[in-house]
Amino acid sequence: MKNNMPALANIDLSGTTVSAYSIYPDNTVPDNALKNCTTLTTIILPSGLTKIGRMALYGLWRIKTLTIPSTVTFIGDEAFRGCEGMTAI
Repeated sequence: MKNNMPALANIDLSGTTVSAYSIYPDNTVPDNALKNCTTLTTIILPSGLTKIGRMALYGLWRIKTLTIPSTVTFIGDEAFRGCEGMTAI
């Protein structure tokens, strides 16, 4: 799916609920979920989120702003690797 959104710049998921999928429980950004979606500049994650998976946001070098809710208790290895442009969390 992510390869079909080449010009997506902003994602606001603040009013959404993340449902369980495959091996991932509710309220989880799966491993590699947005890996290398290089057009993204802003991401607002859902308020009930508890886990950001391994390499979930890897390679988002254009990202400037990321909103992480206080409910997140786990961030996987290299979740933000390559996000050198980030100026606000």
